[in-house]
This record gives sequence, C-alpha cells and structure tokens, in this order.
Amino acid sequence: MNVHISYKTDKTPAIEREFEHQLEKLQRRLRVFNSDLVHFHAIVEFENSPRGRASFNLRLPSGQMTAQAAGETILAAVKTAFADLVLQVNKHKELLRGQRSWPNGRDPGQADVTVDSETPAKKIPGLAGPENEQIAVPEEGVESWISANLPKLRNFVER
Repeated sequence: MNVHISYKTDKTPAIEREFEHQLEKLQRRLRVFNSDLVHFHAIVEFENSPRGRASFNLRLPSGQMTAQAAGETILAAVKTAFADLVLQVNKHKELLRGQRSWPNGRDPGQADVTVDSETPAKKIPGLAGPENEQIAVPEEGVESWISANLPKLRNFVER
C-alpha cells in the first residue's frame, strides 16, 4: 500500500503511533487487493480553534473512499476518520463478494420453505432427504408447492 500523510500541524509520536496501528488494521482488510494498486492519502491539520481535523482518501482498484472527521484533538479526529474508513471498506468488500444486508435478514432469492403445523402432511415414498429421511409434503401435493414457489426456484437456478 502506498501511504502519504501530510501534516499541516506539528507531528507528534502519539499521532504517528495511531497512524501505524490504524494502517495495520486497514492493511489486514485490504490483503485481497494488489498492494501496488492501493493508495492511501491523509491530511491532518488544526483548524483555527483548538480542534483537529483529518481527511483520508483511499483508492482501490475497484473504487475510491473518503473519510473526514473533526474532533477536540487531532488524535480523536484521526480515530474517528479511520473508523469511518474501515466501515466503508467492509461495505465495499461485501458488495464485491455479492453479500448484501437484506432488511428482513434473508436473501430474497432463497426459497421460503415453511411447514404449517395445522395442515396435515403426507410422506412421499420416492423422496429421501440428506439422511435418508422422507420429506414431508402438504396434502395439496408437490404441484401446488412448485407453482407457488416457481419464481423463487427459477431465480435460484439462474443464479
């Protein structure tokens, strides 16, 4: 990873230690990317008041992320900006993997199989589960279940 840090204030050992620590955490998350193609640029400065400000820019082969934070001290601003950047990297990696957070906690492409306890089920002798168990199918039969879940099955097969 190419790292460039610009200080528009005095450089202190505490800030340097914090950058080293946070950059180690960030590098662990960025192992999947070619290190020559990852660029990190930071600007650390004091505003007119005694507050600190940090601006980060992270360029990856698949996108660019920025984080800005202001805090009571420069150290607080750096920690806040790194926390925001790590969250963005995690979300970006989830998008690249194709994992999304669905509102109800499940992927809409997955078949929704629920068994109603009030509907009597019969065993179909020709079907066996993973442990040679018979699968319970509602009385209406397989045809009604397939017709009700056909769009989900089609989506699953296409994926």
